[in-house]
Amino acid sequence: MRPETKKQIREAVLYDMAPAQAGQVNLEDVARVFRGRGELSEVEECLDELVKEGLAKRTRLSGRSYYIFESIAGEAAARNERRLKEIEEETGFLLEETERLEGLLKEENLALDRLRPIWLSGWEKSKLGPEEILNVRTYVSTVIGKHPETHHRELRKLGANMRELEEEKQRRLKWKEESFIQVSASK
Repeated sequence: MRPETKKQIREAVLYDMAPAQAGQVNLEDVARVFRGRGELSEVEECLDELVKEGLAKRTRLSGRSYYIFESIAGEAAARNERRLKEIEEETGFLLEETERLEGLLKEENLALDRLRPIWLSGWEKSKLGPEEILNVRTYVSTVIGKHPETHHRELRKLGANMRELEEEKQRRLKWKEESFIQVSASK
């Protein structure tokens, strides 16, 4: 194998493939990417040089050779843990916002329930002044016309965001469980 090809394999594995695969690279995948540039044994030799340099460890799983780049895997695990914490924080914020909007909707409905008897029995019996009646009518038309629709739209958006975060959380937890090498996030 030519030295330029060895260098290409080394750089591709260290800077592209290993980071993309959370520090766990399969020998057959690397050989497939560099098909036509070298035999499987030559690609294996290149990867074994990374092991000799202390950049990777070689392991076998189900009859397949894997090269584990612990520093890259540790970084990926740490990023995953940080993102899981961010998801928890974002979910908490969205939950608070959802509760706030639901409370606001309840308050607006309660206010409308209190105003309904006045509305139905006539404004003149309410003992409110003309300016107060105008303010109440403006408030009622605003609450009836736009606020609930806007709040419901915001609630649907918040719900969709919470579902997306939950799906991402589940994917990240699954990745964490399925990773055949357990790397501490503290590395």
